[in-house]
Amino acid sequence: MDSATLKGYNIHGEVTLDLFYEVSGAMIIHYEAINEEVPLLVMPDNTVGMVKSLIRNNAGLSSDKPLTLVYAGVQLNDFFMLSTYHVQKWAVFQIVDADDKDPMTSVQIRVKNVTSGDTIFLQVKRSDTIRDVKIMIKGLKDAIPVCKQILFLPQKRLEDQSTLADYYIRDQSILNLLVYTPEMELYEDGFADY
Repeated sequence: MDSATLKGYNIHGEVTLDLFYEVSGAMIIHYEAINEEVPLLVMPDNTVGMVKSLIRNNAGLSSDKPLTLVYAGVQLNDFFMLSTYHVQKWAVFQIVDADDKDPMTSVQIRVKNVTSGDTIFLQVKRSDTIRDVKIMIKGLKDAIPVCKQILFLPQKRLEDQSTLADYYIRDQSILNLLVYTPEMELYEDGFADY
């Protein structure tokens, strides 16, 4: 009902509404391969297991080794549909090694400043927290204060107390950086002007 009001849905007081663009029909997503993102045609009602089969066929991967997919820092369940995870067109999936649980693994990540377009490379441990990464960024030539940094993956703002391993960040992963400015209206659960 386009003409319905919030009151008509019994929504009162201070509430948060999450809006998602409903994808219908075929869409292109990407999966990360070595130093590239490979496009893949899928449907929103495909299960993660079906997507894994498409990736195996497309990349010529053996079905002997388990394939773990991650989207927006969350490991995906084979039996859930893509729409369950609110996957949008052009989403990027990571293929991670489920056996690599060592948080002390040292990796190089890329941090892309979405405002300037600049990309920096950082050597980090998977046990580093998001706040640790922000401190590393502050120590670089631009010296962006930690309190003005917002790090995120597509569809997911990264929390300071979480580790890179919590978000399945691995070698060559890309984190996006938004630098908070007074012109932006910052909300507790996200940011409005991005």
